[in-house]
Amino acid sequence: MRLRALPTRPSVLLIGAAIVLALLTDIASAIDDDKSAAALVAAEKWLALVDTGNYGASWKEASDVFKAGISRETWVQTLHSDREPEGRIISRKIAGRRFEPSPPDNRSVMIWYDTSFQNRQRAVERLWTRLDKDDQWRVTGYVITAASPDRRSMLMALLLMLIIIAVWFMELKLKRDAAEQ
Repeated sequence: MRLRALPTRPSVLLIGAAIVLALLTDIASAIDDDKSAAALVAAEKWLALVDTGNYGASWKEASDVFKAGISRETWVQTLHSDREPEGRIISRKIAGRRFEPSPPDNRSVMIWYDTSFQNRQRAVERLWTRLDKDDQWRVTGYVITAASPDRRSMLMALLLMLIIIAVWFMELKLKRDAAEQ
């Protein structure tokens, strides 16, 4: 019977440090999930104001940084000209969220949604939130962009393009063969 050597003291310390680091990472992740959930609640309350056309209230509920960057009147005019043409909301599904560094010791969360409006079937809404001076999560930015085509649509477009090229080459060959005869 062979005896295995016991781990040396440095390797035991290294394993212990790895375990502690893993536990701390899990704790930090759980704290981030809680903050992210609070940011998501704030974003959805704010979106409800925009969806109902209550643009002035959405400005009032936004972060101090947001309000310092745009006047209430300009914000209301912007939503009238940019948001209203999209029409009423048909569906909105959270597509993701991620923490982003925000000075000095604050963090912000960017949240994006796959959204369908009455006049635009596929769009992406992005909101930036941050913990404001009053320790409440508030929106600091909002933008609507066109959704990127999904993988299936891109593959179908590529297939269609290949078919068009193949037909074009066959027509060229037929014309060349006819000219040679």
